[in-house]
Amino acid sequence: MSQRGRSARTRPQRLARRRASSRGFDRGGSRRSWLRSRWVLGTFGIVAAAALIAGLVATGFNDPAPSPTADPPPVRRTGAEVLTGAVEGKPSWAAPPAFSLSEGVDYAAEIELESGEVIRIDLFEQQAPEHVNNFVFLARQGFYDELTFHEVLPGVRVRAGDPVTDGSGGAGYVLPDEPETEENATALAAAGVGVVSMWRDETGASSSQFVISLSEESAPGEGVTAFGQVTGGIEQLHAFSSRDPAAIPLPVTGPKIVAVRITENGVVAQAEQPQEAVPLLPDLSLSWDNPPEFALEDGVDYRATIEMVGGGTVEIDLYEELAPQHVNNFVFLAREGYYDAVTFHRIIHGFMAQGGDPTGSGSGGPGYTIAAEFNDTPHVRGVLSMARTADPNSAGSQFFIVYEAAPHLDGQYTAFGEVISGMDIVDTFPERDPADPSAPPGPQIASITISEIAPE
Repeated sequence: MSQRGRSARTRPQRLARRRASSRGFDRGGSRRSWLRSRWVLGTFGIVAAAALIAGLVATGFNDPAPSPTADPPPVRRTGAEVLTGAVEGKPSWAAPPAFSLSEGVDYAAEIELESGEVIRIDLFEQQAPEHVNNFVFLARQGFYDELTFHEVLPGVRVRAGDPVTDGSGGAGYVLPDEPETEENATALAAAGVGVVSMWRDETGASSSQFVISLSEESAPGEGVTAFGQVTGGIEQLHAFSSRDPAAIPLPVTGPKIVAVRITENGVVAQAEQPQEAVPLLPDLSLSWDNPPEFALEDGVDYRATIEMVGGGTVEIDLYEELAPQHVNNFVFLAREGYYDAVTFHRIIHGFMAQGGDPTGSGSGGPGYTIAAEFNDTPHVRGVLSMARTADPNSAGSQFFIVYEAAPHLDGQYTAFGEVISGMDIVDTFPERDPADPSAPPGPQIASITISEIAPE
């Protein structure tokens, strides 16, 4: 039995606080030409209508073809036939790279273009170490070789790092933003033109796409991590022709990158051997016929720590006294590794973030269900509750974390814990609809660790 510290409150005090927090929540007369006579016009009208109907039938008016459920894939060709600049076969990883920057080393990058010109970048290893580490890793793995600047907005910005060239590609994982430090803010304020930052859009964070600003106004805004500054070749970026990755069909290829070289203290370091991309996948074989036997120890305070792929932890105090069977079930699944590599598959900002389904579809479960344990805990921000179908006694493994108060859930879903730290991590999750076939995978759980705090 592991112990991470002692409870700051006694069991009765914890129950009293939870129950107290639920109070106040409710649930024309010349002869007309023969061409204008009524019978001629009528005849022409009938013939025209018949022709129109026949044409509609021939083209499928009565039996339309089904609408596609997703946008067609981008045009991709190989060799001399490449039109868009798309590159197939780039590696993909399930998680950001392990940190490998050396302390005290000044990192920089040289982007060699097909034209022979070189763009030099000073990397901010002190201000944004995780982003620099990510960029260095991808560069040394050859990920950026042969890719293009797929977006060029003259006088505004250029963007690169997408093998697909339509703005949707990446290296397979989500790279979280780093907390803005005073050093990073100072660097941003002093940089402006030529600042290098990670691409962000409404779907969240990219793993490989980076942006270089071409004006003071286009410098990254609040919440976006700057990780470098162009120190040479900015005039080459200003000379690029405009390219819109959202154009249909996709435009011709943008300026091509031959390679990205990383230097350490001004010296090009020896390239690393490419690492094999090993996907982090949930174990779909884990299934049981019956719920687990009750194994919680009396008087022990149970807590769960959710480690997210890419960094960040969410710590949860479990309500073992208010919903013992649900806590027992959650503890069992976590310790069996059921939640390892599982994603948050349904995320609605202002409502909740739902996870716990290894299939990522919203229909998966552990093979059994457990009975409801409704209690008087209000569904307010940070509360952990169990997902279910229309049947109250249909909970299995899927859980959700509440973003904002949702009183319509009170007494209808079993609350069995609360986030005590890391809610800021949950706030960064991008919205996701599991019914959207084009949706990228949601934020991925690396593992869930259960700790036990013994009574005083």
